[in-house]
Amino acid sequence: CNGVDDDCDGTVPADETDADGDGFVGCADDCDDADAAVYPGAAEICDGKDSDCDGLLDVDETDTDLDGYRGCEGDCDDSDPAVNPGAAEVVCNGIDDDCDPATLDGPDADGDGTSECTDCDDTDPDLNDADEDGDGWSTCDGDCDDADATLTLDDDDGDGWSTCAGDCDDSDVDLTPEDGDADGATTCAGDCDDDEALTWPGAPEQCDQVDNDCDGLADEDVDLDIDGDGYNACQGDCDAYDVNVYPGATEICDGKDDDCDGDLPLDELDVDLDGWLVCDLDCDDTDPDLNLDDLDGDGFDTCADDCDDDDAGLTPEDLDGDGWSSCDGDCDDDDPDASPDAVEVCDDGADNDCDGLADEDDPECGTGDDDATGDDDTTGDDDTSGDDDTTGDDDTAGDDDTAGDDDDTGAQDDDDTAIEEPADCSCRQNGGPAPDALLVVAVLGLGILRRRR
Repeated sequence: CNGVDDDCDGTVPADETDADGDGFVGCADDCDDADAAVYPGAAEICDGKDSDCDGLLDVDETDTDLDGYRGCEGDCDDSDPAVNPGAAEVVCNGIDDDCDPATLDGPDADGDGTSECTDCDDTDPDLNDADEDGDGWSTCDGDCDDADATLTLDDDDGDGWSTCAGDCDDSDVDLTPEDGDADGATTCAGDCDDDEALTWPGAPEQCDQVDNDCDGLADEDVDLDIDGDGYNACQGDCDAYDVNVYPGATEICDGKDDDCDGDLPLDELDVDLDGWLVCDLDCDDTDPDLNLDDLDGDGFDTCADDCDDDDAGLTPEDLDGDGWSSCDGDCDDDDPDASPDAVEVCDDGADNDCDGLADEDDPECGTGDDDATGDDDTTGDDDTSGDDDTTGDDDTAGDDDTAGDDDDTGAQDDDDTAIEEPADCSCRQNGGPAPDALLVVAVLGLGILRRRR
């Protein structure tokens, strides 16, 4: 292997020549003497060839999955034909499909650090699956404050309440935010007996051997007439702080058991919880929308037929005396000529019939309006004499219409073809020819003239 014709046959063997000029011949281990980039010791490049002629092809120069891309060409997973630099990124599959780390597998639209793949609401940065306070709950789970580990959805004491739901002590089953006796106080707020409606912090002490005011003492001062009504708690005063409440007191309209008989009169109940009692003249104590509130300050309440107590412009009052109120649909209760049953006046700029349209915008004011003398209307309206209408209207005699309309009798008016006969035609009384006869003579005369011509 010296590049010499050693056997003197006139030819040098091909493997002893350096055909590609790379300094190596075939017999000296140039594994491709037709490629100058291939020779022993050459640098491996991404071309799918054994460039250094060591008999081995680098793994990243193969296209194992036959997707058209080698590892050295950017195929980040040459075992999966769906993954290569030319593939489209599939959202939320956990794979870098296009082999581009800059393309997010899961976009984060709200920028809260959690992708749409796991974010329960990717439009709200306050909702995500992060557990910032490490309490085991995220805002997506319902954590009410993810910056406070003491506020969670856990119910450690099994009382049905979590700290997020208002449990003031989740290690004590007796402390909850629930008001079991509906006295306005909870055990979390200090109610020492949430099954007794007469017991809460600050409640008046009763003569019942119970600590009604939750101060740790029972029946203290119950022998005192605190409100000066002549009775103490042990004598039956059911409210030691109200001078109007004592045994035998007169019931007044205050929602209290004034006479301490244990019964609240029916007309002092507020069944619909609207703040008004029947004795306050609540017109319907079963409907909270009907009461004596005047929310809009228009002087009318819903019991007085105010149709919308949030709108001071709507009342049941008929200010202009036209028989319609704004609640009935009167669009201008200062104008007696405007109401839902009024006729639209077509030249006053006002919406007289309250249909939301005025004058020319109102269909009632289209062509053919029925107004005074001199308008230019279409056929068939019934106007005063003297207008310039088309043939056939029923106007007074003497208007300037085309022949054939039905005007009053009167010979020689401007629109009839024949001379009309007055009601007291003297020629008939004197034995003269009738108008019909004159008409016949006129027709015959015209015929004779035409024949002569």
